[in-house]
Amino acid sequence: MIAPRNDAAFPDGSDPTNSHATPRKPRPSAADSRDARTGDPDSQNDLAASPTVPLHVRPVLSYAEVAALGIVPERTLRRLVAIGRVRRCVIRTGRRVRFVVRDLLDELRDNGD
Repeated sequence: MIAPRNDAAFPDGSDPTNSHATPRKPRPSAADSRDARTGDPDSQNDLAASPTVPLHVRPVLSYAEVAALGIVPERTLRRLVAIGRVRRCVIRTGRRVRFVVRDLLDELRDNGD
């Protein structure tokens, strides 16, 4: 006979009879996620400019920011990066891709795009 489960004894939902169950990952508190979104000035992302700096003044931009300035559409820029026509201006930080604006403009002029 199987003993009835006592959910009150295991509030996290774990079941000691099921050895194949994966333990649940702890979730960050709301305060932790709020601090991550505010953009601490001592954060690890050195490329991030404060939101008060206008796009046309920033030396490094993302795909969307380049498109917002009207330099080149985001889709075209992604294609140019993928085929290797734009190289010098690309800064890869993990999954993010940023562009040095002056180098990007120079490369686009040299490539004739």
